[in-house]
Amino acid sequence: VKPGSNRIQLDIVCGARHVEYCQGVAFLTPDAVAVVVLTNDRITGSPLAEIPLLGNAMVPRLARGEKAELAWTLRCRGSEVSGVLPWKGIQTIIMPCGEEAAQQ
Repeated sequence: VKPGSNRIQLDIVCGARHVEYCQGVAFLTPDAVAVVVLTNDRITGSPLAEIPLLGNAMVPRLARGEKAELAWTLRCRGSEVSGVLPWKGIQTIIMPCGEEAAQQ
């Protein structure tokens, strides 16, 4: 992400069973390019996650993950791109998101 970029709101719908599994962050660069990072993984850093019965009961839904690939679509000012995010994957999407994209 270029210096001078701003974090922007990412309204994400990814087709997961639970909305918590749709994880991502988005930035808009000074030259009107959107940089979006999507993840599809589980959280294993908690010591509770290592305890079989207790871990399943006390770990938040987000920590479990979808355990399957997720389809996604991003739209920004007339630009659209779609893809599939594999389980335990991270993707960075770079796409136009400025006045030029809106005029196409």
